Amino acid sequence: MAVDDLARHRRLEQRLVEVLGPEEAATLLEQLPRGHHATKDDLDAGEGRLGGRMDGLDQRMDGLDQRMDGLGQRMVEFRDRLVERIDAQAAATQVRMEGVEGRMEGVEGRMEGVEGRLTAVLHQELGAVRTDMAGQTRTFVLSQLGMLATLAALAFIALGIV
Repeated sequence: MAVDDLARHRRLEQRLVEVLGPEEAATLLEQLPRGHHATKDDLDAGEGRLGGRMDGLDQRMDGLDQRMDGLGQRMVEFRDRLVERIDAQAAATQVRMEGVEGRMEGVEGRMEGVEGRLTAVLHQELGAVRTDMAGQTRTFVLSQLGMLATLAALAFIALGIV
């Protein structure tokens, strides 16, 4: 400690002992820092240095704000381009889906035509099968009757009835 600081410290200690008493004065003095104490000039110089650093920090923050604004603008532009691309893809997909729907309607029409033709051919073929079965049934019944008549005649001959 310098002489002036030491003398000041002793005067403070004497006055504290007078006002507070020796034990309380000792407790309070233990809490005070020893050595060089900051002066008003020291505080003014520190304030100047701190102000300069704060100004520099403000400039850096302004720069960051500008960069963030630029980034925000780029994000908006990117989003707008993305929305345009999505809209274009959706429109193209819609056109393709309408084309698919048109082709499906054409396929459905052709399927209905094929169904009608198949139904007509099936009815025609069923009619032919019925006619053929009726003719074959008549032939079968008549041949069975002829066979029965032949068997009956043979039975009568064998029995000597005729």
